[in-house]
Amino acid sequence: MLRLKRTPDVMDPRVKATETADGSGSAGVDFYDWSQQPTPALTPCLLHDETLRDGLQSPSVHAPTIDDRLKLLHTMDQMGIQSVDVGMPASGGKAATTVRLLLTEIAHEHLRVVPTCAARTKLSDIQSVVDAAERSGIKVQVMAFVGVSPIRLRVESWHLTDIVATVSATVSFAVSHGLDECLV
Repeated sequence: MLRLKRTPDVMDPRVKATETADGSGSAGVDFYDWSQQPTPALTPCLLHDETLRDGLQSPSVHAPTIDDRLKLLHTMDQMGIQSVDVGMPASGGKAATTVRLLLTEIAHEHLRVVPTCAARTKLSDIQSVVDAAERSGIKVQVMAFVGVSPIRLRVESWHLTDIVATVSATVSFAVSHGLDECLV
C-alpha cells in the first residue's frame, strides 16, 4: 500500500511516501512531486544542423551529390530548422563551390533557414566566407573556432596574448564585412 502525504510546508512539492508490505509501517521515502509545480513558460528551442559539414566527416560517409545536398537543405527548411552549417569554404576549391551553391539556393528560393559557415580564426578563412556571402548575395553567420590545443601551444610557441589578438582581429574583420560572428 502506498500513501502520499503532504509535508508541513504547503509550498514544498516534496511528498512523503510511506509503504510497507502489509501497509502498516513507514518506509519514509521522499520524492519530488512534479504535479504540484506550476507549468513553467516554455522556452523556444532553436535548432542548428551540422549535417552538411560535420555530418560528412565520418570515414564511413559517402559525400552526397549537390542535388542530395540541396534536397537536404530544403528538407531542413521545411522542418523548421533555424540555421544550418553549409560548409567551410576555406577547405578548398570544391568546398568553396559547394558552399556558394548552397548559399545561392537559400537566397534564390527564399528559404528561411539561416546559413552559417565554419572557419578557423584566421583572416584567410573569414575572407573565404566573406567572398561566398558576397557572391551569393546572402547574409551568412561565421561559426569560427580557435584551432588551439595545449600541445600546439607548446610546439608552435604560441602565447595567449597572441591568440586573443588574432581572435579579436578576425571577429572585427568578419563584423566589418557584415557577417555575424559566433565563436564555437
